[in-house]
Amino acid sequence: MRVTETGSFQYLLEYLDYPDEEKTWTEVFEKNPAYGKRNSNVVRERECMLRPSYPELYWGDQVPEQFPKSNVIVSVCDTPKVGDLVEWLSEGSYWTAKVTKLLSEDMVKVQLLKPPIGEGGSYTAYCKDIRPALDWCLEKGWTVPLSQANGRCWHAARLIHHKSDTEMSGSDEESTSDDDEEEAQKSLKRASNSSQEAPGSNLEITSDTTSSSRINSQTATIATTKGISRSSPVSISTGP
Repeated sequence: MRVTETGSFQYLLEYLDYPDEEKTWTEVFEKNPAYGKRNSNVVRERECMLRPSYPELYWGDQVPEQFPKSNVIVSVCDTPKVGDLVEWLSEGSYWTAKVTKLLSEDMVKVQLLKPPIGEGGSYTAYCKDIRPALDWCLEKGWTVPLSQANGRCWHAARLIHHKSDTEMSGSDEESTSDDDEEEAQKSLKRASNSSQEAPGSNLEITSDTTSSSRINSQTATIATTKGISRSSPVSISTGP
């Protein structure tokens, strides 16, 4: 990581699955091109261009015996339906899309987000190549975006957050790790200038609220306004 003369934070990125590509310096916060000339009077927001790896995905009532380091998993109980916001794996990359038609038990038609947010276009996709779309930000961590169609709204997945023993002991005390994590997130936010509870268990189930996790504790992927540019792990180097 480095700080440029203009005060921008940058990470040196290495794509582990693409050894032929050179390491590149990427700004942690960049302006969103969605705020184009049409919105020239609007202050262009700077958004975080890195996010942790996608959480582990489980179907039905499956719950792991041991939670991952992120302490959150994605649970999906329903089959894809029209209106679901998904991430579609195509040509080695994930693209944010919306399910527009059910073709069979194994195939659906998806519509990519329109420019400048996405590439646009309608495609046929295998159900095995789609997963629920998730959002991530410094303030809230992982969240499930709202899917909608025909005047109805729903969440295509739910997040199950494993609560630690410290959290279960009471709400009057906060763990040191949570304090450190909050401070780390506040530092990044300064740089940018800008449930349910399962009975009888220590699992917190949410649809749009998330677990927070340190960026530097997980493998990260580049998130751009055109979707996730790589599906492969990314190594963040600290040297030049």
